[in-house]
Formats: sequence, C-alpha cells, structure tokens
Amino acid sequence: MKKCILKSEALTKYILETNAYPREHPQLKDLREATVNKYNEKSVMIVPVDEGQLISMLLKIMNAKKTLEIGVFTGYSLLATALALPDDGKASLPLIICKKAGVEHKINYIHSDGMIALNNLLKNERQEGEFDFAFVDADKENYINYHELLLKLVKVGGIIAYDNTLWFGSVAPSEHDEQVEDTARDALRKLNSFLASDSRIDSSLVSIADGLTLCRRLHDAAHGTPNRMGKGLTCICFKPKGSYERICINLTPLQEERLKRLKHRMKIHFDASRVEHQVCFVTKFVYNPVVSKISYLTIIKYLHPQEALKALWSATYPGQELHGLVSDQWKEMGWQGRDPSTDFRGAGFISLENLLFFAKTFSTSFQCLLNKQGGKRSAWEYPFAVAGVNITYMIMQMLDLNAENEWAFDLLYCVAFMVMDKQWLERNATYMEFNDVLKSTRAQLEKEFLMDDVVQIEDMPSYSLLC
Repeated sequence: MKKCILKSEALTKYILETNAYPREHPQLKDLREATVNKYNEKSVMIVPVDEGQLISMLLKIMNAKKTLEIGVFTGYSLLATALALPDDGKASLPLIICKKAGVEHKINYIHSDGMIALNNLLKNERQEGEFDFAFVDADKENYINYHELLLKLVKVGGIIAYDNTLWFGSVAPSEHDEQVEDTARDALRKLNSFLASDSRIDSSLVSIADGLTLCRRLHDAAHGTPNRMGKGLTCICFKPKGSYERICINLTPLQEERLKRLKHRMKIHFDASRVEHQVCFVTKFVYNPVVSKISYLTIIKYLHPQEALKALWSATYPGQELHGLVSDQWKEMGWQGRDPSTDFRGAGFISLENLLFFAKTFSTSFQCLLNKQGGKRSAWEYPFAVAGVNITYMIMQMLDLNAENEWAFDLLYCVAFMVMDKQWLERNATYMEFNDVLKSTRAQLEKEFLMDDVVQIEDMPSYSLLC
C-alpha cells in the first residue's frame, strides 16, 4: 500500500520526478533510500518527499525558529525541519534518532512517552507558547490528547501539523470497501470531526501524501479569544459602562470564594485516575416559574467520574438500563464513539457537570434538544452531547468569571444551548455548519450581555427559551 491517496500512479510519479526529487536535499535522499533498503514495505511510514518539502517551505515562510516533533520513524521529517530552520533555530523531539547532515546543534532529543514529554515541557520547563511549529506523527489514538497540550505549547499564530489524517483514504470508505476494525482510522475520524469545529484554530486538511492537517492557533488557550465584549461575565452582575470598556470591581468575600470554586472546576480535566474527580457538586434546584427564579441548595457528594457518567445517563434516559460505560448506547446521546470519556478534552469535567445541571434543572428543554423536537430538522444533525461540550468550552473562553454566584456559569450554559439550537433551526443548518452556528450563538449572547437592562442572567432575553 503506497502512502498516497492519488489514484493515478502515473500522476504520483509525475509529481515526484518533475518537482519533488530534483529539489530533495542530498542528505534527505540518502536517508530515504537507506530507509527503503532497510525496511522494505515498512518504509511506507516515512514522510513522503513532497510532504517534507511542503513542511520545509511552510517553516521558511513562517520564519520558524523553534519547533516540536512528536513521533519518528527514521527521521525524514525531523531532518527536513532542521534543514529548514536557521542556524539559531531549535527542534525538540520526544524520541531518539540518528544525528544527520550536521544539524545536531539544532536538535534537542527527548526520549520519552509523548504525553509525558509534553506535560514536562509545560510544567517543568515552562515552555508554554514558546514553539512556532509542531509536527505530530505518533500513535493516532492520542492525537486528540496531544492537541490539547500543543495548543498551550505552540504560540498564537503558530502551526500544528497532524500527519496521516486521511489514513490511506480509509476515513471515507466507499460502499464497496470491506468494513474492518481499525482503531487508528476511527481515532482519525474523531480527530477530523473535532478539528473542524474547534474554534481555537483555523485548519486545513491538505490532500497530500496520506493527508496532512494544518492547524493555526488563533488565540490564547488559557485566556480565551480576544474578548469583543471586553467585560466577560462582569456585565451580568453589574451595569455596563461602555461597549468595550472593562469593568474593575472589588468582589465580596463570598463572591471571591464562589469565583475560586468555579475556576477550580474549570481546571479539572476528565481523567478517572485523578483525585480531583472524586468531588462532584450535586445541587438541588427549586424553580419558581412565577418569578422565573431558581433557588440552589448545594450538597457535596463524593462521586467517581464513572458514577457521574451513570448519573447523566439516568437523568437523560430514566428507567433505561445502561449496559456499560463503553457502549454503543452512548452514541444515542450524541457522543462521537462508544466511550464518552474521550470527548471531554479541553472542556474538562465541568462539561459533564453542565450536562447534568441542564438535565436535572430544565429537563423539558434538555429532552427537547436531545430528541431534536420542534422545527425543521436537518438530515445530518449536530451530536447533542458533543455540542454540549463545545458550548462549555465556548463559555469558558467568553467569560472572566466574576459571576454573581457560582451557578451563573451553569445557567448561562443552559441558555447558550437553547440559543444554539434556535440558531440551528433558523439557518436550516447541517452538521458541517455547526462551528458557524456556534459563532453566531456567541455573538447573540454577547449582544444580550451588553444590553443596559441586563444585570443578571435571568434578565437576558434568551433566558425565556428555557422551560
């Protein structure tokens, strides 16, 4: 199997012989030929010449000086990167390869598991936002996990490149293709869908070699997008001064404590092995329809994250037995695969709490959106649960978190979900337009935040959508 999705071998040969091979660096040519001679059929894993040249040109256009590569075969892509960097440039690699072409002074070798190496760069070496470019050609099942860490390591405007994202063309099989089990293919499908709706990046899936997805980081992953509101959630609690003026306030001790708890919730990633997940805030909600207000009685229970998932299932499908935490049943709720824990990513554990809050507080609205009731629906609808995770992340980006109470975030989540679905129906949108709908949802919420008579979430016009 050749590492190229072009159906015409003659066209592939033409591209290589006319443009790629004549411009290939002698050291790269030697490495490619040595790889073929040693590994025979397995040499298909090497980065193709034309893809290597595209990466090299991109690095030169960017004037990149500091790059990162995760995963290596014989080092063709790394050598191409090192040759493209200026003399004072540096490339980091989480695996050991041979030194080539007199560029060893540009390469920092890291022999380690990819996730461990990236976490170490963030926590111990404080390399956040230091890299111009990252190239990923490692275990496909971890691509999504790498993505979250790389968004912190790569600077705003930097590029993350994911290799093999078309997986020999198998990500889009024809009706005549044999259906076989392939975890790498399934992981890449999930990645491609996720990147298409990730508002933190611009992306392009380039049909070169085996597929190369280029992602340009748009904004600071830690602090959100450049805030068009300029005030975040402060305008929900205090009268706005002006459209783009940030309000400076002194919080009461109670507000400080609520803000601290909310920020803590946002820092917790979904990881069943972490102690932080043992605490789940379960709240009794009393809704008064006469005054459209909710009273909160917070009860702290100790729940394992798996128990939280079971609680979500019970709230979503009362009386319906869940056959397992890894099951095709989860797809009914709108998760991308059989294991919902793989879909939380950057939104973290709070996105599960948001779904639970919505299901328990506004069950009618929750079930209406879940079952796609009302309006003219697309044949290819947005996946409910994954949409919820994306909405959580969108709100995390929008708000400064100076909320009137710690449940303001959860309330706004419910409002945002209703607004998103309303926008979806008004546009007659389909799955591929989800990211555009999410952007218009954000714009609508920001518009309502800036209204003079909005001093709390319940004052927002869209709050009336909840029932």
